[in-house]
Amino acid sequence: MRIRIPNGSAPLLCVVLLIFAGIIVGCGGANSTYNPALIGGGNPPAASFALSVMPPSVTVTQGQTATYTATLTTPDGFSGPVALSVAGLPAGATAVFSPASLTPTSAGVTSTLTITTSGKDGPGGLIGTIRSPDGTLHARAATPPGTSSLVVSASGAGIVRTATVQLVVVQAGVPMFAVAVSPASQTVVQGKSTTYTVTVTPSNGFTGLVILTASGLPAGATPAFAPSSVTPTSAAAVSTLTIQTAASTPVGTTMPAVIGTSGGLTNQGATTLNVTAMPVSGCTPETVVGPGGIALSAWPKAGADVRNTGRGQGSGAVGVQKWAVATGESGGFQVTIGPDGTIYHTTYGTDTTPGKLYARNPSDGSVKWSFNALTAIINTIPTVGRNGLVYFADTANLFAVDAQTGIQRWATPTALGGNFLQKSPAIGADGTVYVSSNGVLRAYDGNTGAIVWTDVAFAANGATGMPETSPALASDGTLYVGIVGGGLAAVDGKHGCRRWTSAVGSVGGTAVGDDGTVYATTGAPQSAPTGVVAVEPVTGAVKWTASGVPAESTPPAIGRDGTIYVLGPQGQLTALNPANGSVKWKFQTPIAGGNRAAPAIGADGTVYILGASILGNALYAVNPADGTLKWTFAIDQFTLGDPRDATPTIGADGTVYVCTFGFQLSHVIAVK
Repeated sequence: MRIRIPNGSAPLLCVVLLIFAGIIVGCGGANSTYNPALIGGGNPPAASFALSVMPPSVTVTQGQTATYTATLTTPDGFSGPVALSVAGLPAGATAVFSPASLTPTSAGVTSTLTITTSGKDGPGGLIGTIRSPDGTLHARAATPPGTSSLVVSASGAGIVRTATVQLVVVQAGVPMFAVAVSPASQTVVQGKSTTYTVTVTPSNGFTGLVILTASGLPAGATPAFAPSSVTPTSAAAVSTLTIQTAASTPVGTTMPAVIGTSGGLTNQGATTLNVTAMPVSGCTPETVVGPGGIALSAWPKAGADVRNTGRGQGSGAVGVQKWAVATGESGGFQVTIGPDGTIYHTTYGTDTTPGKLYARNPSDGSVKWSFNALTAIINTIPTVGRNGLVYFADTANLFAVDAQTGIQRWATPTALGGNFLQKSPAIGADGTVYVSSNGVLRAYDGNTGAIVWTDVAFAANGATGMPETSPALASDGTLYVGIVGGGLAAVDGKHGCRRWTSAVGSVGGTAVGDDGTVYATTGAPQSAPTGVVAVEPVTGAVKWTASGVPAESTPPAIGRDGTIYVLGPQGQLTALNPANGSVKWKFQTPIAGGNRAAPAIGADGTVYILGASILGNALYAVNPADGTLKWTFAIDQFTLGDPRDATPTIGADGTVYVCTFGFQLSHVIAVK
């Protein structure tokens, strides 16, 4: 109701108070207007908050604990403390909130309610004793089986909000299951995803189907379980929970709950999700420093270094066998080297025999130790970290193994599927380990295996898989990665945000030059350049295209003078001028073959490649000045296995190591 006081109706300075139906009116002249909704009983409503508690029901066995997540939100800026309490507990049960008091936010804050029930212990269901305030000891009864309605209250500034949930207690000995979530906390940048491992453990002979759901997620975040239901039998069953956040997901900490439901039984496990903001600058790279990174050795990973230049530190090989050892197993992609000269390689495995990671003496190839993977297939070239760990993966797990002893430090399920990690992991200066598979780029803490961030947007046009290369890592912390289905992306290694995407076609491999220029070998689609492209690192603009290079060539290698070397699928080695992509020279193996391994470059500039020869397969040493042949070493004198997937590795003393791939016929060969 609005009342107008006309001019002259009352003295200019008079005040008339009219109390009528709860309306207070004043007069002050000059057509004064008053809105009763803003006066007296019409005061604006005070800021408030809302309470929600999940899950709606939890089932536990006598003596076990039940957990709920209470969430407080405010739509209008309530800023006072709110105390939490619960009523309706059954006999013998106790409740604790952590924390017991908190201040609501618009994004929501959470507290974990833990209810501990008493188990049956002794005659009449009594369990131990409790002491009353007057000091008298009383027998404490076990929590009786049944359903209790619990009323959770949130009180602050005179406002009370309540929510009701159920606690179902079943008699000890009844088949049941427990739900646990690990790790206890994950941190993710807005718009990225992170993963948790959910373990469902049966008890008392439980064998039912457990359906998994999640609650308590922040706005814009979505959960996905793989698989979405599990059936624990005599052992625990495991599922991977991936939480994908949106760019609009609020920054802050929440406590998501994973709920397992089987018929009328319900149980849950809780964890913590920390959402951090994108850098204010968007995707400006953040230089990372620290004691991490790859090992200080002659060849610690595929591509020789984090930039994938393929530059070795040794030279002088003349094509004479030093030693050759048979692994007795299938597979073998490429040797990498530790600081003490130890050489590491993996074997592929079979459908029934797990692949292995081997450590060998560089003097004679004898085995120092071996480590069995968890699944049959290994596609990875190991990466040796400066922290003394060797990183590699099978089709389901990423491993960190002690380089000296072969003892597992940690293993993390990847849930990425497919032929995970078909080349080496990359390692940043702060020890972060980067891997990719099936359109997913992921960063792991190198010391613990915890996921730092995940980018799931590395697939285009519905394509699957991942270029069979390591991400190239520049000195400013930027990762350069091929996109499945076509394209090259620059990603900030610290936060996982995309700097740019360049439509250069299907990328077969990347390397970073001394001046930061990104070189990539490309193929389809037809509308994009094929061969080799040079890309400006800040904007992603194409500097030049070497169209005379065969499509689907190997990843590039970069000489110390800047020359770009690529090996075509039929054994054609091409040297390119880094200024404009013009061809310096070409070398053709005597027999065309399906070469898929990048060149390796010695300290003296000699270029080593693997390819077909009249005798089968061979290691070639090529003069960098003019592309003439220095020498050839026949590989198939040892095995019928194919070495063409394995880039040569160059040791500090110039020894060239080659792995051959063959069904239970693989070899590791040292050539000096």
